[in-house]
Amino acid sequence: MFDIRRIPKTFEGIDVKDITVGTVPKEFTGSNLALPWFEIFSPVNYVRFVDNNINAIRDRLKEPKWSKMEVLDALTGGFQKYEFKCKKAKHEMLVAHSEEMVSSSSC
Repeated sequence: MFDIRRIPKTFEGIDVKDITVGTVPKEFTGSNLALPWFEIFSPVNYVRFVDNNINAIRDRLKEPKWSKMEVLDALTGGFQKYEFKCKKAKHEMLVAHSEEMVSSSSC
């Protein structure tokens, strides 16, 4: 676990990606691999994770006085920005597949 905001976007000319490897915490209940990333790592799941583990997260990040929002910002790179990114990705997916949904409902 780390403060994603402290990870550089590039290092010596190579793009750095913020990818989760391994198992996800139990609070990320939608960890079905068939779901899109914005459902598995939804803002609601991050809030649940922080609510259930805030003191352990503060200890791990060595920031014992951080508020819930500061912890969420650290884990997501800015929680409000992350929420918007998830909503946008979901909307784009729905728009991209809207014709499929309309044609399948007429069967």
